[in-house]
Amino acid sequence: MAAMDTFASGAASVLGVAALLHTSAAAFSALKLLGAAYLVVLGVQALRAALRGDALTPEEAGERPEPSSAAAFRRGVASDLLNVKVGLFWTALVPQFVSSDSSALLPPAMVLAMGSMVFAWLTAYTYGAARLSSALRRRRSARAVNGTVGAVFVALGGRLALASH
Repeated sequence: MAAMDTFASGAASVLGVAALLHTSAAAFSALKLLGAAYLVVLGVQALRAALRGDALTPEEAGERPEPSSAAAFRRGVASDLLNVKVGLFWTALVPQFVSSDSSALLPPAMVLAMGSMVFAWLTAYTYGAARLSSALRRRRSARAVNGTVGAVFVALGGRLALASH
């Protein structure tokens, strides 16, 4: 999903959307508040799961069906697209390397290269997480992860909502 966001944010930057967010306080604030609200919702869901002692994966819980691939993809894309940091990163990055005499292929090449690097990093991250999965299958570990992540997300969502431009 993050690689998808990198591609989307990079393309938006090339098209000027990131610059709009950088210059429009209202647009930036609206997206920032949406992102903050989404973090708080995810945090509250994780805290509730910790209090209930939910397992980290649906197959361990045996109660809830695993979401479809499309639903998981939509949730990941929504989470990534509400992260304003990636758009601001592109707003800061692109002008340093693109000038009026640059090739028209440079911005898309930058987006492709960054998206590929993010994809490679996340592939390695996923491999590492899969290797840790046996430890994370224990209910005590699940409660600790859900509680910690939930508290961090709620705190970050609150901080983001109160942060200035």
